[in-house]
Amino acid sequence: MLAWRLKWNDWVLYIIRTIFLISVLYFAEKYGTNSSAPMWLIFGLILVSYAVPLLLLQLGKKPYLISELILLALLVPYLTSINHLLTGNLVMYCMMVGFYNERKMYMGSGIAILLIAFAGPVVLLPEAPVSYLSITSSCLIYTALGFVFHILVSSKEEIEKRNVIIQEQYRLLEQHARQVEQNSILKERDRIFNELQHSISHTYTTLVLGLESLKQEISTEREANMVERIMDVTHSGLNEVKQAVQDLGPLELNFTLSEMIHLAIDELNSTGCEVILRFSGEERDLSKEQKLLLIRCLHEAVSLAKREGNAAHIQITVKCLDTNVELILQDDGHGTEEERLSSGLESLQGRLQDLGGHLQISSFLNQGMTVTCTLPIIMDQANTTIGIVVADSEPIVREALAALLSMQDDMQVIAASSSGSELLELCRAEHPDVILLSSEYEEGDCLALIGAIKEISPEIKIIVMTSSDSDQHVVMEAIQLGVEGCMEKVISSRELLSKIRSLYRGEMIITQQLAKQLVQSAKEGSLRDDDKKNEYGLTERELEVLQYLSENLKYKEIAERLFLAEGTVRNYLSVIYSKMNVTSRTEATEKAQSEGII
Repeated sequence: MLAWRLKWNDWVLYIIRTIFLISVLYFAEKYGTNSSAPMWLIFGLILVSYAVPLLLLQLGKKPYLISELILLALLVPYLTSINHLLTGNLVMYCMMVGFYNERKMYMGSGIAILLIAFAGPVVLLPEAPVSYLSITSSCLIYTALGFVFHILVSSKEEIEKRNVIIQEQYRLLEQHARQVEQNSILKERDRIFNELQHSISHTYTTLVLGLESLKQEISTEREANMVERIMDVTHSGLNEVKQAVQDLGPLELNFTLSEMIHLAIDELNSTGCEVILRFSGEERDLSKEQKLLLIRCLHEAVSLAKREGNAAHIQITVKCLDTNVELILQDDGHGTEEERLSSGLESLQGRLQDLGGHLQISSFLNQGMTVTCTLPIIMDQANTTIGIVVADSEPIVREALAALLSMQDDMQVIAASSSGSELLELCRAEHPDVILLSSEYEEGDCLALIGAIKEISPEIKIIVMTSSDSDQHVVMEAIQLGVEGCMEKVISSRELLSKIRSLYRGEMIITQQLAKQLVQSAKEGSLRDDDKKNEYGLTERELEVLQYLSENLKYKEIAERLFLAEGTVRNYLSVIYSKMNVTSRTEATEKAQSEGII
């Protein structure tokens, strides 16, 4: 087996060596009669010097070099003693020695060539110094030519290897570019799919809950039948639309937040705007909805900075903290906060608030803008799922709520219950985190169910959903039984999801509209509270909140002083505003101070 595949340069040297072999044989036949050795011996040695090194060359360069140098060291002085023309043709073999030389044998082969060149034909020096110098210089020149040939061929091979590497890198770069483009398309399609699906589900659920509440206010059978038909048409129509969207096929993109941001920045850098990324903190697990919203904020903020502010440089900082993730975008563009909000960031502000986050925009002398998007890390990924049971007597309402909640990454619908006994069995077996309980459940006897559920597991959080003003007594008694939340069914689906998450974090949930109704009922004397301290019926806790409010403390600072959640403080304020018949903190504090309440 050959040590390497023969190349064009090998064949060139073999042909030249064969030509000089013929020349050596010719001069050997012509002048061999001057030697006492028989002609067959001379011819044999010449053929051996030709064939043996070539055969050993197939085993490797080292065997070849050793054999070539030994044979040259033996034949050069011998053939020189016969005729210097034989030696002059033979030393051409030195070209192959120079060509096939190896770095680790440079010194040894160099010394051997010098000995062969200077000592081999030394017998000619006294009588024919010109011939001696000719053979010596030929030996050195042929070796040098072979070495130069070796360098040229090696350089060519190195260039070819580098070209292959460059082509491979170019191929990988093209593949990466196609992959980035494909991922971007898939990511955008996935985002559009999820937004469309969420929008349809939110619209459907809000519409169904609104119609369900409307049914309680209808007095004639004809109107009730019309509402039922509308609900049926809404149900079937929305199902058809949802199926059409579902046929698009959701494309799961299992990217981390950092990977998604790097892909987005790769796209944005191609727009001519320099984008620099800084990532600090240990990356936390976020829901798919949170990651897509942050990427949407990044795209929108960078696009506005380039389009509206003519920014040339944007620095993006991602801070992963213990309780939240901050996406900070600083640009060198111009404009005001109001312009950026009205141009597209206002809609994202609402989306962030739905997930418990917020958006903040600031600028310095209209030169450079800073956009900060903050999202809370509600819980660890290993325990992000909120187990929910939907309990409503209307099948279409149960189905709508279950469909909406099932689409949330951090929520899981354990069951949709249609009877009280089934609900109690689910509480014993599954221990859900949250129960959405209709005030008309079990023919309006939901209070008994609340008491039974709290006896089974006080940790289960209950949200009572009302559909008419006549349910106020149910709400008050439910609060006394220990429910954690009350809201009307006409609430929007986005607000419903936000309230469920707040409830799971430990906050007391009651909507402002419902609080107003309860306060109005209390004013009319239908419900009295022993903790009233003044004509508005403010409790001690509410007076504390009002006092801190008059000191111009922020909601977060009030929450810290009272050891409450910020959302709970907001709920207290909603009740206070309703009791005092005011709409803002300024009106509340001025009225409280003028009337001597605080």
